[in-house]
Amino acid sequence: MALNTVYQLRARQRWNTAGKFQECVFYYDHTAGDGVSSDLATSWGTAIGTAMNDIQDNIMKNYSIDIINLGNPADFASVPWLGTGAIDGQVLPPFNAINYTMKVNTRAVKKGSKRISGIPEAVQESGVITDSGYLADMETLRIALQQEIVSADDTWLPVVVKRVKEAVVGTVPLQYTYRLPTTDLELTLGEVVVVLTTPNISHQVSREL
Repeated sequence: MALNTVYQLRARQRWNTAGKFQECVFYYDHTAGDGVSSDLATSWGTAIGTAMNDIQDNIMKNYSIDIINLGNPADFASVPWLGTGAIDGQVLPPFNAINYTMKVNTRAVKKGSKRISGIPEAVQESGVITDSGYLADMETLRIALQQEIVSADDTWLPVVVKRVKEAVVGTVPLQYTYRLPTTDLELTLGEVVVVLTTPNISHQVSREL
C-alpha cells in the first residue's frame, strides 16, 4: 500500500467573519488518475463542500481547503473556499452539530466521525431535527460522504487512516501519543463503506466558545 496516494483534506470554516475557526478532516486514497492536491480540492468543493453548506446557517463562513499528500511533501495545496452556509436565520450554538459516522471495511481501523455545526434553530425541536427539507439535505450529504469523488480524470476513495501509537519517553506511568503514518509499512487504511447519521443533534466539546 502506497502512502503517496493518500491525502489529508482539512475543510476550514469560521464561526462568523472573525470568529473561531472550525475544521473537518477527511482522508482520500487516489485510486485513479494523475491529479494532485489542487484537483482534489476542486472536486471536493463541488461534491462535498456544497452539500455541507446546504445544512449550515450562513453564520458559517468558508475559509480554505488545505490538502497534503501523506507520502509526497511536494504535493500540497491551500485553496480558498468561497461562500457560506446556505440557510438564513437564527442558529444553534457552535458546539451543536450533525454527526456522521463513517463505517469501514476492516476491524483493523476504527470508524471515523464528522460533526457539522451551524444548525438553524428552526429545523429542530428539543434537540431533534424535524424539518423534512433539512433531513433530505442531511441525507444528500450522507450519501456524498460514502461515495468516491469522481471527476473526468480522477477518482478519490474516502478512507480512514489508522494512527501510529508511540510511547512518550520519560513518562511515568508510561503514556502514548498517536501520529499519522510516515512510511508505506506504517500505513493501514479502512475504506469507507457506509456513512450513518441521526436526527438527534450531537455535541462537539472543542467548539465551545
